[in-house]
Amino acid sequence: MAQSKNTFYSQIKRYAGNYFTLIPIAILLAAASALFNIIPYLYIWLIAKELLLNWEDLVRTGSPNQLMQEEGYFRRMNNL
Repeated sequence: MAQSKNTFYSQIKRYAGNYFTLIPIAILLAAASALFNIIPYLYIWLIAKELLLNWEDLVRTGSPNQLMQEEGYFRRMNNL
């Protein structure tokens, strides 16, 4: 008697039945979801990095608002 291999692939196919073709799509969507969920943390890290790199300018002027006014940030935003 020849025993068939009880591999992970065959077990998944047995459980999924006719919906086995949807498994690769589900894996891709799960990977995309994981990548999209990382984006907010990436932006928080970029903002914190920018603040740490420009900390001396913020201390020199006293507040971020004064620094933005000196560099014309608010004038540029009002002209949009």
